[in-house]
Amino acid sequence: MPTPSLIGAPKTAVDTPALLVDLDVMESNIGRVVETCRTNGIGWRPHTRGQKRLEIIQKELSAGAIGVTCAKLGEAEVLAAMGIRDILIANQIVGPAKMRRLVDLLAVADPIVGIDSTAHVDELGAALHGTGHTLRVAIEVDIGMLRAGVQPGAPVVALARAIAAQPGLRFVGVMGWESHAVTIAESSEKARVVAAAIALLTSSAEACRAAGLPVDIVSCGGTGTLPFARSSRASPRSRRAGRSSATCTTAHTITWIFPRHSPCWRRSPAVRPPRASSLTLARRR
Repeated sequence: MPTPSLIGAPKTAVDTPALLVDLDVMESNIGRVVETCRTNGIGWRPHTRGQKRLEIIQKELSAGAIGVTCAKLGEAEVLAAMGIRDILIANQIVGPAKMRRLVDLLAVADPIVGIDSTAHVDELGAALHGTGHTLRVAIEVDIGMLRAGVQPGAPVVALARAIAAQPGLRFVGVMGWESHAVTIAESSEKARVVAAAIALLTSSAEACRAAGLPVDIVSCGGTGTLPFARSSRASPRSRRAGRSSATCTTAHTITWIFPRHSPCWRRSPAVRPPRASSLTLARRR
């Protein structure tokens, strides 16, 4: 049975639970991030984890995003089926089954995948051998998160050389995420930590260039660090890409970049409180 249209109906007509979006706030968020990136010479590649809706992703791309970011191969496959080609999979794709799917993805999109070891280089190179495809890869660098990535400097150069030796792979740059700075409350300390983290990434990029390995992309930044990351300039030869998912932001990040609130809120089922005199409409922050 078709779902009846709710356009023009009061919000109380929406069945619960439902996630609602304030379009004015969302478009304001998109516009502010785009303008911040444009002013600072940064490309915006929004992470799709916060919305996972084609309509919102299309708004971001139409506003000036250079591509999108996702976390998993399955998400990239869905994005490609929507007609989106420039996709950064900010993670490592491993295993025979995923290698086959990644090769298939290259027939319909031009993804970039993260890489963090020579074993991974060998696996990707073997999967691409004889396919006629070339896969763009970016080295994930540990710039302080202590969760993933190779150490900055010489290890990055060594891995870039290994990538360049594989005919099916193309080294395009480096990526890192200064997530350890997101929850720092004091502004000057946050700026210091972000600058130090991004310096590790940009110095690794310069070391690759000095070794004769071109670097097109230095990818870093997120909603919670964007106001600080924008001033930590990459080399003019880099197309730096911020991976902010700021369209539907969270409480941690509202203070730093958005004077207004998140556009997302949740209409929840009514629950009788102990002193039942009112009902609560929960707001998602």
